Amino acid sequence: MNLILIGFKNAGKSTIGKVLSEKTNKPFFDIDRLIEQNYNSLSYFEIYQKEGEKRFRELEKQAVFSLRNVKDAVIATGGGTLLDPQNQAFLKSIGKLIYLYVEKDILRERIQKTRVPYFLQNGFAKTYLKRDLIYQKCADHVLDISKKGAKLSVDEIISIFYGK
Repeated sequence: MNLILIGFKNAGKSTIGKVLSEKTNKPFFDIDRLIEQNYNSLSYFEIYQKEGEKRFRELEKQAVFSLRNVKDAVIATGGGTLLDPQNQAFLKSIGKLIYLYVEKDILRERIQKTRVPYFLQNGFAKTYLKRDLIYQKCADHVLDISKKGAKLSVDEIISIFYGK
């Protein structure tokens, strides 16, 4: 069974994904890193800035569907990966989706410390609510990690999905 981490930018999907992968001895795939590997070594943020959202979402979909033969792995999605209904359906077909929920104010604080795509700089609250609804709808499990570190979050995921 693939465990697929979904949630907002800066929720901790990549960090938790790496720790979960190491602790369960499963391969780890990060959608943003897959996009970067397939695009001239630019960061996902640079690709987004250079190519625009439409092209970035096309590259993201290619990266998502490149995982069609992946089994028993940990996968971290990008914050916008689930905006595409085809990505939603595909990911649900290959694994269990875990929404790493982070309270809005905590998330805003984290995002303000980083380079932020334009759509988050204007209308954060609206974007948060829209995406939260999508994540909630798609998730097989919602895990509130607002005040938890990666280790505690990983232990909880392992307990839920592996009963350990």
